[in-house]
Amino acid sequence: IACTEHGDLLTLELASHDSLIIKSVNLSGEQILSIIKDNVGNIWCGTKSGLKLITIQFLNKISLPKPYSLNKITALSYIDNELWVALDKDIYRVINIRKEAELQHVFNTKRTITKLHSDNRGTIWAGTYGAGIYRKSKHASFVNINTIPTIKDETILDISSINDTLWVAGLNGVQ
Repeated sequence: IACTEHGDLLTLELASHDSLIIKSVNLSGEQILSIIKDNVGNIWCGTKSGLKLITIQFLNKISLPKPYSLNKITALSYIDNELWVALDKDIYRVINIRKEAELQHVFNTKRTITKLHSDNRGTIWAGTYGAGIYRKSKHASFVNINTIPTIKDETILDISSINDTLWVAGLNGVQ
């Protein structure tokens, strides 16, 4: 999944060893802040004007009603079959996504949330703008990781994990 600077959302599919199938949906006028793909293939886009759902089967843009028409979406993640949304400094779980959805407030950080990520152990990580990284284990609350000096006050750009290794990209590099 990729997004162009002109607001086109692209999906790339390998057709054979030497060719691609590229599908495009135009989201002109939308500033996309975050993109995720859920476990059934739908694409969720956090934009300046709210949350957009792109159904992968038809690649149709669906404008979502409240509570999905959220402003200030700064990060999205699909964790354990649930959509998690960061709205500025607050993290929410979207409950009953297929029925009458509601937002359940989970946590409030000191600074704007820039990234949500879940590792293979089910730990949820939240990167922030200038306040480092927060961690939430399965049955615990979020805690600020302030014991690692190089990320304590870092602006987190991306979080990824491979096996048991967590990779954190910030303004000062990758750790």
